[in-house]
Amino acid sequence: MPTIDEIRALQLENAEADERLWSGLQGIHEDTTAGQQQLRDTADKAIAENQAFAEQAGKAAAAVRERVERIKRGEPVAGGLQRPASLDEQLKAAGITDGHLRHIKNVGELMRLLFGDDEAAIRQWEHETARAAVERADRSHRAFVRRTLKRVKRRLEILNGLDEATRERVIEALLDN
Repeated sequence: MPTIDEIRALQLENAEADERLWSGLQGIHEDTTAGQQQLRDTADKAIAENQAFAEQAGKAAAAVRERVERIKRGEPVAGGLQRPASLDEQLKAAGITDGHLRHIKNVGELMRLLFGDDEAAIRQWEHETARAAVERADRSHRAFVRRTLKRVKRRLEILNGLDEATRERVIEALLDN
């Protein structure tokens, strides 16, 4: 027959194991949430930048429409004698890099070849592409965690194989860096 102390020791051991499990799950979900919030923040930033650019482009388009109307009415209009900036020049002026510009053109051509002028199909493809990017980021994050965990475990095995004094020196050296 187990003693009261043995029963309590078993209860304590099991409760501590439960606490480690639930704390671990909490940590996993908090880390996952943080990663998803970072993805959301990245998307929110891109959305805000695109909205600002769209607003700027809309104002510029309205100003040009007004200039067109004034010219049509025969009113004098200053400027407008230089060659209009190309789309590439305008995008570069907005901060788009050459690499990003090539990517934009490739995406545009791909959508034109796949969907022509079918706006609904284009929007569906964009939605599926965004979802796939989030899924790839999640898989990449999981793979990164697995690789890092494997490296850390390997290094801990090495550390545990060292004598106490050597282990302390190695840990101190690591912490100093």
